Amino acid sequence: MHLLIVRHGESNGQIDPNSTDSDSLLSVIGQQQAVRTAQRLFESGITQIICSPLHRALSTAQQISEKNGNLPVEVWPELAEINQSEYTGLQWTQILQQYPCAVFADGHPSKIGQYGGDTYQGIFTRCQQILGRIQAQYQPDDRVVLVTHGGLGNYLLHVILENEPDIPHWFELANCSISAFQFITDDLSLPLYPPVRTKIIKINDTSHL
Repeated sequence: MHLLIVRHGESNGQIDPNSTDSDSLLSVIGQQQAVRTAQRLFESGITQIICSPLHRALSTAQQISEKNGNLPVEVWPELAEINQSEYTGLQWTQILQQYPCAVFADGHPSKIGQYGGDTYQGIFTRCQQILGRIQAQYQPDDRVVLVTHGGLGNYLLHVILENEPDIPHWFELANCSISAFQFITDDLSLPLYPPVRTKIIKINDTSHL
């Protein structure tokens, strides 16, 4: 299975130093980035889209969906951005009204709308659960696009690469960057290497922008 992690496009909150909006819309540049990313992913033959429930991610995923045959975008509340403080986002009814691509695997989930209150270890646990859910839900031939945020994306990369929580790294993930991985279902043994479970294809690719 291929997993392509996309950070959302530039948001209004990112370019306004006085913004206190934790769920801001894409900027004009962010919208352009989303369109270019959608075109790039069309060339990748994607089969599934999963997405954070926040505006900037949903707007990015909407563009990807429309360019790729109106693929449904499965909204996962656990893909929302990390934050020590609690914050509020769209309710599920608002998401369905504003983003026609959106679907919910679990009906109308009660977790939609309230986020944050995160801890360091709690985020690692959440990302381990996300990765486990992806690997259980999708098939070896699937090419899954995951649209999320810079902070959560960093933690996801730690979990995918099996980096220890007590040795953190910083992965530079630009707006609308693509990081791609392939999960190996059969044993892939290479000379002088232990069995390989994850193939790293690219991290923070912005060549399409």
